[in-house]
Amino acid sequence: NQFNFAWAYQFSDNYWVEALFGSTTVNGYPVTSSQTLISNFTGRFKYSIKAPFYSYVFPYVGFQTIIVSSPDAGKTDDTTNQEEADLELKTIEEIEKTVPIVGVTVLRRLVPGWFLKADIGTDFGSTIINVGFGIEF
Repeated sequence: NQFNFAWAYQFSDNYWVEALFGSTTVNGYPVTSSQTLISNFTGRFKYSIKAPFYSYVFPYVGFQTIIVSSPDAGKTDDTTNQEEADLELKTIEEIEKTVPIVGVTVLRRLVPGWFLKADIGTDFGSTIINVGFGIEF
């Protein structure tokens, strides 16, 4: 699970800009006895389309940057040889990236100002899925 914070601003009719930050700590990855912090920064440009049943559809384009911090990765000790340490570093390098993304956000109004939010997108290598609640003010 990754907790996210999102902020969106409508700068013109139907046009939005959105910024997201997410962070998660993974125990035992890629080194069994360590913690790895994965941070995700995302920027999106959206266009809103009104849908039936108090819903809105937002196709988007943007970018995503993933930063990984694992201080113990790549270190050798009594239980880790150099080959395993190199594999740990390679794994982190594969996760860290800045890539373009495309997708769609669907908002379904529950009550005035409260929304159910679903995102599905891709970075042309993996799928991005996010479900949660949004509050408008």
